Amino acid sequence: MNQTVLVIDDHSLFRAGLRLMLADTAAQLDVREAASIDEALGGPRDAAAPSLVLLDIQLPGVNGLDGMALIHRRWPDCPVIVLSADGASATAHD
Repeated sequence: MNQTVLVIDDHSLFRAGLRLMLADTAAQLDVREAASIDEALGGPRDAAAPSLVLLDIQLPGVNGLDGMALIHRRWPDCPVIVLSADGASATAHD
C-alpha cells in the first residue's frame, strides 16, 4: 500500500526539493504538492486523505495554525508536521 505525503508550501523550489528527497527515501511514497491551503483542500471531497501533511507555517493568506485547523477538519486523522524557515525560537514556541 502506498503512503501519500502532501507538502504544502508556497515556494515551488522548496516543494520540489522535498519531493525529490522523499521520493529517494521510499520507493512506494506518493508525494503531492500544493502551494496553498486552498489548493491542498481544493480536490474532490471523496479523495483519499494523505498519510502525512508537511505544512509551511507561514503561508500567504492564512495563519499557519488556522491552516492546520482546516487540514484537521478535512482529514481529522492525518498527522501534520509544521515546517518553517524562520530561525526565531519564538516561532517554534508559538
